[in-house]
Amino acid sequence: MNRKSLVVFALGSAGLLCSAFANAATTATANLDVTLTVESSCILAVDPLDFGTHAIGDTNIEGQTNASVTCTAGTPYILTSDSAHTYELTNASGTAGTNTAAYVLYLDNAGSQPLAQQLPSDSEVSASASTGTGAAQVIPIYGKIRNAALSNVAAGTYTDTVTLQVTY
Repeated sequence: MNRKSLVVFALGSAGLLCSAFANAATTATANLDVTLTVESSCILAVDPLDFGTHAIGDTNIEGQTNASVTCTAGTPYILTSDSAHTYELTNASGTAGTNTAAYVLYLDNAGSQPLAQQLPSDSEVSASASTGTGAAQVIPIYGKIRNAALSNVAAGTYTDTVTLQVTY
């Protein structure tokens, strides 16, 4: 066999081999099932509430802050504070005079919707009840110190910590 015949034979054999492979190829398929479970959940963040600096004769002391609630879309929730809280600012310095000043928390600036201190009963309507959207929802919280709350208090810095909770 000469060189030219050998090349033609080799190319012809390779073509037959490729065509045999192409005719013999088949495809098998299977489904890949992919799942994700997203559970109802909420995240709560709260800014501080600062009533500022006041003198004994000051009245109508008010402050405002925001709670930010982010819940899974479609998740109903309600914002409340802990049920045992007394809403009293306390002066830890121990100076003469009353060392507490009472205040109230509301969900509206008019002071007609108090922030619930526990889950409201079915007959109560709460302005803090809502449904999650997946994005942060801002709930304003208003604080008011009653006019008589500063009548006998000692000078100093008064503080309190309120535990807020989101039930969903």
